[in-house]
Amino acid sequence: MQRRRSNPLPLLLLIGVLASAVAWGYARDKTDVVKLRNGDHLSGDIVSLEFGILTLKTDNMSTLSIEWPAVRAVTSKFDFAIERRDGTKYHGVIATSDDGADLIVQSAEGTVRFPMGEVERISRFSPRFWDRINGALALGFSYTKSSSIQVSSLNFNSNYRSTAVDGSLAFSSNTTKDSSGKTTNRDLLSSGIQFLQQSRNFWGLLASLERDQSLGIDARLVGGAALGRRFVQSSYTELTGIAGLVATEEWIVDNPDSKTSVELVLGGSWQVFKFIEPKTRLDLGLYVFPSLTESGRYRSTGNLALTHKFPHDVTLGLTGYLSYDNQPPEPTAEKSDYGLTLNVGWSFGQ
Repeated sequence: MQRRRSNPLPLLLLIGVLASAVAWGYARDKTDVVKLRNGDHLSGDIVSLEFGILTLKTDNMSTLSIEWPAVRAVTSKFDFAIERRDGTKYHGVIATSDDGADLIVQSAEGTVRFPMGEVERISRFSPRFWDRINGALALGFSYTKSSSIQVSSLNFNSNYRSTAVDGSLAFSSNTTKDSSGKTTNRDLLSSGIQFLQQSRNFWGLLASLERDQSLGIDARLVGGAALGRRFVQSSYTELTGIAGLVATEEWIVDNPDSKTSVELVLGGSWQVFKFIEPKTRLDLGLYVFPSLTESGRYRSTGNLALTHKFPHDVTLGLTGYLSYDNQPPEPTAEKSDYGLTLNVGWSFGQ
């Protein structure tokens, strides 16, 4: 199916970046109390419990990472979102039973309690939209004198969490300039919404807008829905898979016409964490898109992010991407594109 249409990429990229840029950090007074099994009492701001580590921001000792089994009690006047190991979710004010065995969650719907050992996640909850957002911004640049090739990169990601919905918005840009002055761009704006269930299952909507001139793509607009499940969720790793259906529209470089197709999407993400300073996180994602309307065609995308987080929310990392298309819409275009860059950045709201 062919139809003439103006290229929406510059406008949508601008809207996405500007909309993301208004997400700022999260601040509460540091009145939460954490009691350790060795008898120590700590006051601060409970940021989260994730992958077996309770993160507490304090005035005197900066940000502390505490292993959850070492915690005897937590108390706060603020609301939190809580998830048990079986995927059941609650939100409300948290406290601990006198014997330290159970977590108590108090909300307008009532009071529930369950063993501390069944707590999988705790995250700050606020009725204000902007207070539920966290994310990171990173910049990278490299130059090789012998080949006169310079590469610059920009990576931004933000996440939103409520009791019923997880949302994400990300933007990445890689620009390569060779010795002849020719510039090649790869830009990707992506978003997703997960509608959470009282289990590890979820369903969601996904969308992306991409430009990859190396593959002959001036713009690729993708939108669809998927079912997913968190197959593994432990103190140091998480494995998530999805399967769904998307509609795709592509604009070829130097061609004003567009082409529409329907694709399956199959894939998932794997995350690995190490909370000993510096905190380290590895994110891997791989997705395959077999076409249902173009016989024999399939494409795939992959991403990698290795991030070290230092005091004052400064980050140092390595990011990479991979794109492959066995039948590029432009016959003379490359079938694959990949890149790897070092970057320095800053995280907020976490």
